[in-house]
Amino acid sequence: MPHLNRQSWLVAGWIAFLAILVGSLNFNNGLIPPSLYLIRYRSHGMEFAQGLVYSVTYPMWGYPLLVAGVALFSMEWLDALVFAIQVAVGAGLVLMWLLPLKISWRPRQVAILTCLLVPVFSFVSLRAPDAWAVMAMMFILLCLRNWMQTKRRVWVVSAAIAAAIGVNMRSELLGFFVSGTGIALLGVFLIKQIWTRQLAIWFSVLFIGAGIGLIPWMIHAYRLTGVVLLSSTNSGMTMYEGFAQIPNNPWGRQDCDCEPQRYADSIGVRDIVSVQGNDALLAASLQDIKKYPMVYVAKVGYNFVRALTSGVHWMDDWWGPKIVHGSTQMQRLQRALTGEPLALVWLVRTLGYWFYRGIFFVMCIGAFWLAWRAVKSDQISLDHRLLILFSVGYLLYTFLMVALIRFEVRYATPPYPLLVFMLVNLFASGSWREVWGEKLARVFTRVQNRRFGEMARNNLNA
Repeated sequence: MPHLNRQSWLVAGWIAFLAILVGSLNFNNGLIPPSLYLIRYRSHGMEFAQGLVYSVTYPMWGYPLLVAGVALFSMEWLDALVFAIQVAVGAGLVLMWLLPLKISWRPRQVAILTCLLVPVFSFVSLRAPDAWAVMAMMFILLCLRNWMQTKRRVWVVSAAIAAAIGVNMRSELLGFFVSGTGIALLGVFLIKQIWTRQLAIWFSVLFIGAGIGLIPWMIHAYRLTGVVLLSSTNSGMTMYEGFAQIPNNPWGRQDCDCEPQRYADSIGVRDIVSVQGNDALLAASLQDIKKYPMVYVAKVGYNFVRALTSGVHWMDDWWGPKIVHGSTQMQRLQRALTGEPLALVWLVRTLGYWFYRGIFFVMCIGAFWLAWRAVKSDQISLDHRLLILFSVGYLLYTFLMVALIRFEVRYATPPYPLLVFMLVNLFASGSWREVWGEKLARVFTRVQNRRFGEMARNNLNA
């Protein structure tokens, strides 16, 4: 940990407070329906706590194991402790990312950073494994940055441990490894970067850690079902639901969980997230694609655009029904303008939603530009290049998955924290000319000279 001055301690305290504030508004009312948490995660965690056999293949057992561990410590304060652990880990990761950067914390910088971090803390406080999967990705990229700078093996080992834990939370971690590694290696080879022994060790250890972490789950799935599984068995349900997301779809489906269950009932399958139910729904989805291929292509394009323009979560969707039930948009606005508290909350949520949609869109376009620069320019340092390509690789993977399968805000949000820390890291490094190119560097140099301290300017002029 670098030496912290008084400003850094104040910023650290503010970030911790922000994490608690945003998380407390999000944890109990959130994007994850309370029924899903209670039925899928909390109840299966109680099975572990009571010494029972984990009897399902959905969800993966990482989050229920966390709940079980906390339950063994205290049942009375179970939810509060789970919340405290998630917020503490999320805030700790943010501080580990930010504090080593050479930034002189001024009010304008802190305000911008606060604005960017609200969706991060909103997501990492979800009562679901999504939060831990994102935190695992954040930590792995943190380890990559620190390892490239220090070459200390502890960062490689730590990344492998995070990979082993993360793959037991959600299958997105597998996509993160494959897409991030693939894009990073492609970029390295395209610019004829020398393939080093250290990079080979990094990627090998990361995949070995993920593989070792999955072995217990594969054994569990095989003993339970006779099938080796790398992830949970809800992909069929999710994909089948996703066909309803294009307007006026020819399948006549509604966008709700009832559709997969209705089809499963028609073929005599009781559990839609069993291996049998998952296979049946995947097969039905493939038949639907064969029947209306062009409609499916349109659905993919439609969801890709939605992910690009609507894919960041900042305040709970579950505030909506409490505030706006039975009201039109104009009625809600009129109620907000008269000072009605709940309607004001709705107004803030709506304005924030559009604001963060714009922020995320600009960040995505900027990330694609950075990836092109990382491949084209051989002046960018290897640690910056890998950080950019890893983040953009996962961004593309996420957009592809939500386009092909199903769009939900929580499925599209995970790349956002990675993009935030990638951009902040680059902005604080003082290397705009290498990263952005001479033309854009002139603009960013002016911004940097105004907002960053003497150390950043010295790095820029070196």
